[in-house]
Amino acid sequence: TNTFFILLLDGGQLPLALGYGVLPLTILYFLKNSIWFSFWMVILSFLDIRLLYIVGIILFIYLLTELILRQTVNFKKIFIIFTLSLIALVGIHAYWILPALLSKSPQLPQTYERVHQVDFLSFSTLTHSMLLLQPHWYTNTFGKITQPQGWFIIIPLLALALPLLKRRDKTTGFWLLVALVGIFLSKGSNEPLPEVNSF
Repeated sequence: TNTFFILLLDGGQLPLALGYGVLPLTILYFLKNSIWFSFWMVILSFLDIRLLYIVGIILFIYLLTELILRQTVNFKKIFIIFTLSLIALVGIHAYWILPALLSKSPQLPQTYERVHQVDFLSFSTLTHSMLLLQPHWYTNTFGKITQPQGWFIIIPLLALALPLLKRRDKTTGFWLLVALVGIFLSKGSNEPLPEVNSF
Protein backbone atom coordinates (compact mmCIF):
# COMPACT_ATOMS: atom_id res chain seq x y z
CA THR A 1 0.00 0.00 0.00
CA ASN A 2 2.63 2.52 -1.02
CA THR A 3 1.90 5.72 -2.94
CA PHE A 4 2.38 4.05 -6.33
CA PHE A 5 -0.32 1.47 -5.60
CA ILE A 6 -2.72 4.13 -4.31
CA LEU A 7 -2.22 6.27 -7.41
CA LEU A 8 -2.84 3.23 -9.64
CA LEU A 9 -6.26 2.91 -8.01
CA ASP A 10 -6.83 6.67 -8.22
CA GLY A 11 -5.91 6.66 -11.92
CA GLY A 12 -8.29 3.78 -12.68
CA GLN A 13 -5.56 1.31 -13.59
CA LEU A 14 -7.25 -1.57 -11.78
CA PRO A 15 -5.74 -4.44 -13.81
CA LEU A 16 -2.22 -3.21 -13.03
CA ALA A 17 -3.10 -2.71 -9.35
CA LEU A 18 -4.56 -6.24 -9.23
CA GLY A 19 -1.44 -7.51 -10.97
CA TYR A 20 0.77 -6.03 -8.27
CA GLY A 21 -1.51 -7.73 -5.74
CA VAL A 22 -1.16 -11.12 -7.48
CA LEU A 23 2.61 -10.83 -8.01
CA PRO A 24 3.58 -11.86 -4.43
CA LEU A 25 1.26 -14.87 -4.68
CA THR A 26 2.98 -15.91 -7.92
CA ILE A 27 6.42 -15.71 -6.27
CA LEU A 28 5.13 -17.61 -3.22
CA TYR A 29 3.97 -20.55 -5.34
CA PHE A 30 7.30 -20.62 -7.15
CA LEU A 31 9.16 -20.75 -3.82
CA LYS A 32 6.90 -23.63 -2.78
CA ASN A 33 7.76 -25.42 -6.08
CA SER A 34 4.04 -25.65 -6.77
CA ILE A 35 2.31 -26.21 -10.08
CA TRP A 36 0.00 -23.33 -9.11
CA PHE A 37 2.86 -21.04 -10.15
CA SER A 38 1.83 -21.64 -13.80
CA PHE A 39 -1.79 -20.71 -13.05
CA TRP A 40 -0.82 -17.44 -11.35
CA MET A 41 1.63 -16.60 -14.15
CA VAL A 42 -1.26 -16.87 -16.63
CA ILE A 43 -3.49 -14.69 -14.43
CA LEU A 44 -0.66 -12.16 -14.08
CA SER A 45 -0.13 -12.10 -17.85
CA PHE A 46 -3.80 -11.23 -18.40
CA LEU A 47 -3.73 -8.46 -15.80
CA ASP A 48 -0.57 -6.86 -17.23
CA ILE A 49 1.94 -8.85 -19.24
CA ARG A 50 4.76 -6.44 -18.31
CA LEU A 51 4.67 -7.81 -14.76
CA LEU A 52 6.18 -11.05 -16.08
CA TYR A 53 9.44 -9.11 -16.43
CA ILE A 54 9.34 -8.27 -12.73
CA VAL A 55 8.66 -11.93 -11.88
CA GLY A 56 11.61 -12.88 -14.10
CA ILE A 57 13.95 -10.44 -12.35
CA ILE A 58 12.89 -11.67 -8.88
CA LEU A 59 13.29 -15.33 -9.87
CA PHE A 60 16.70 -14.62 -11.41
CA ILE A 61 17.83 -13.01 -8.13
CA TYR A 62 16.40 -15.98 -6.21
CA LEU A 63 18.22 -18.57 -8.31
CA LEU A 64 21.44 -16.56 -8.13
CA THR A 65 21.31 -16.27 -4.34
CA GLU A 66 20.43 -19.95 -4.01
CA LEU A 67 23.45 -20.92 -6.09
CA ILE A 68 25.78 -18.62 -4.16
CA LEU A 69 24.52 -19.31 -0.64
CA ARG A 70 23.38 -22.93 -0.72
CA GLN A 71 25.05 -24.32 -3.85
CA THR A 72 22.11 -26.73 -4.22
CA VAL A 73 19.33 -25.93 -6.64
CA ASN A 74 16.88 -28.53 -7.90
CA PHE A 75 17.21 -27.59 -11.56
CA LYS A 76 15.02 -30.49 -12.70
CA LYS A 77 12.03 -29.27 -10.70
CA ILE A 78 12.60 -25.65 -11.72
CA PHE A 79 12.89 -26.69 -15.38
CA ILE A 80 9.58 -28.58 -15.15
CA ILE A 81 7.80 -25.64 -13.50
CA PHE A 82 9.18 -23.16 -16.07
CA THR A 83 8.32 -25.47 -18.98
CA LEU A 84 4.74 -25.94 -17.78
CA SER A 85 4.42 -22.19 -17.25
CA LEU A 86 5.76 -21.44 -20.73
CA ILE A 87 3.37 -23.97 -22.31
CA ALA A 88 0.45 -22.47 -20.37
CA LEU A 89 1.41 -18.89 -21.28
CA VAL A 90 1.95 -19.61 -24.98
CA GLY A 91 -1.20 -21.75 -25.12
CA ILE A 92 -3.41 -19.12 -23.50
CA HIS A 93 -1.95 -16.26 -25.55
CA ALA A 94 -1.83 -18.22 -28.83
CA TYR A 95 -4.84 -16.26 -30.10
CA TRP A 96 -2.61 -13.21 -30.66
CA ILE A 97 0.87 -14.80 -30.82
CA LEU A 98 0.10 -17.04 -33.83
CA PRO A 99 -1.43 -14.30 -36.01
CA ALA A 100 1.49 -12.03 -35.13
CA LEU A 101 3.97 -14.71 -36.22
CA LEU A 102 2.10 -15.85 -39.33
CA SER A 103 1.19 -12.45 -40.73
CA LYS A 104 3.04 -9.22 -41.11
CA SER A 105 2.43 -7.80 -37.68
CA PRO A 106 2.04 -4.07 -37.26
CA GLN A 107 5.24 -2.29 -36.39
CA LEU A 108 5.69 -0.41 -33.14
CA PRO A 109 6.04 3.34 -33.49
CA GLN A 110 9.63 4.40 -34.08
CA THR A 111 9.63 6.39 -30.84
CA TYR A 112 9.52 3.07 -28.92
CA GLU A 113 13.02 2.28 -30.14
CA ARG A 114 14.58 5.59 -29.13
CA VAL A 115 16.72 5.44 -26.02
CA HIS A 116 15.87 9.01 -25.02
CA GLN A 117 12.26 7.87 -24.36
CA VAL A 118 13.63 6.24 -21.20
CA ASP A 119 15.00 9.61 -20.12
CA PHE A 120 11.69 11.31 -20.93
CA LEU A 121 9.72 8.87 -18.75
CA SER A 122 12.15 8.69 -15.80
CA PHE A 123 10.45 10.86 -13.21
CA SER A 124 11.54 9.03 -10.07
CA THR A 125 14.83 9.94 -8.43
CA LEU A 126 16.81 7.65 -6.17
CA THR A 127 15.31 9.50 -3.18
CA HIS A 128 11.77 8.86 -4.45
CA SER A 129 12.61 5.19 -4.90
CA MET A 130 14.18 4.77 -1.46
CA LEU A 131 11.20 6.44 0.22
CA LEU A 132 8.72 4.34 -1.82
CA LEU A 133 7.25 7.63 -2.97
CA GLN A 134 5.54 7.86 -6.33
CA PRO A 135 6.88 11.06 -7.98
CA HIS A 136 3.36 12.28 -8.91
CA TRP A 137 2.03 11.93 -5.36
CA TYR A 138 -0.59 13.12 -4.44
CA THR A 139 -2.08 15.15 -7.31
CA ASN A 140 -1.47 12.35 -9.84
CA THR A 141 -0.71 14.90 -12.57
CA PHE A 142 1.62 13.57 -15.25
CA GLY A 143 4.93 15.44 -15.23
CA LYS A 144 4.28 17.32 -11.98
CA ILE A 145 6.95 15.95 -9.63
CA THR A 146 6.51 16.10 -5.87
CA GLN A 147 9.56 16.87 -3.77
CA PRO A 148 10.25 14.07 -1.25
CA GLN A 149 9.23 14.85 2.31
CA GLY A 150 11.05 13.54 5.37
CA TRP A 151 8.10 11.79 7.00
CA PHE A 152 7.96 9.30 4.11
CA ILE A 153 11.04 7.63 5.59
CA ILE A 154 8.98 5.83 8.26
CA ILE A 155 7.76 2.90 6.12
CA PRO A 156 11.14 2.19 4.44
CA LEU A 157 12.85 2.28 7.85
CA LEU A 158 10.37 -0.26 9.20
CA ALA A 159 10.85 -2.49 6.15
CA LEU A 160 14.64 -2.28 6.17
CA ALA A 161 14.89 -2.75 9.96
CA LEU A 162 14.02 -6.44 9.56
CA PRO A 163 17.59 -7.47 8.62
CA LEU A 164 18.76 -5.97 11.91
CA LEU A 165 16.38 -8.28 13.77
CA LYS A 166 17.18 -11.42 11.73
CA ARG A 167 20.83 -11.18 10.83
CA ARG A 168 21.46 -14.73 9.66
CA ASP A 169 18.18 -15.35 7.88
CA LYS A 170 18.88 -16.08 4.17
CA THR A 171 15.28 -15.42 3.14
CA THR A 172 15.41 -11.94 4.62
CA GLY A 173 18.70 -11.32 2.82
CA PHE A 174 17.13 -12.41 -0.47
CA TRP A 175 14.17 -10.03 -0.08
CA LEU A 176 16.50 -7.22 0.97
CA LEU A 177 18.47 -7.78 -2.25
CA VAL A 178 15.21 -7.74 -4.25
CA ALA A 179 14.28 -4.46 -2.55
CA LEU A 180 17.66 -2.90 -3.38
CA VAL A 181 17.47 -3.99 -7.04
CA GLY A 182 13.87 -2.69 -7.20
CA ILE A 183 14.90 0.67 -5.74
CA PHE A 184 17.72 0.93 -8.27
CA LEU A 185 15.59 0.00 -11.28
CA SER A 186 12.61 2.17 -10.31
CA LYS A 187 14.70 5.35 -10.45
CA GLY A 188 14.81 4.98 -14.23
CA SER A 189 17.64 6.64 -16.10
CA ASN A 190 18.37 9.14 -13.34
CA GLU A 191 21.65 9.18 -11.40
CA PRO A 192 23.47 7.01 -10.30
CA LEU A 193 24.39 4.80 -13.28
CA PRO A 194 21.78 6.13 -15.74
CA GLU A 195 23.11 3.96 -18.57
CA VAL A 196 21.83 0.73 -16.93
CA ASN A 197 18.14 1.51 -17.52
CA SER A 198 18.88 2.95 -20.96
CA PHE A 199 20.49 -0.41 -21.81
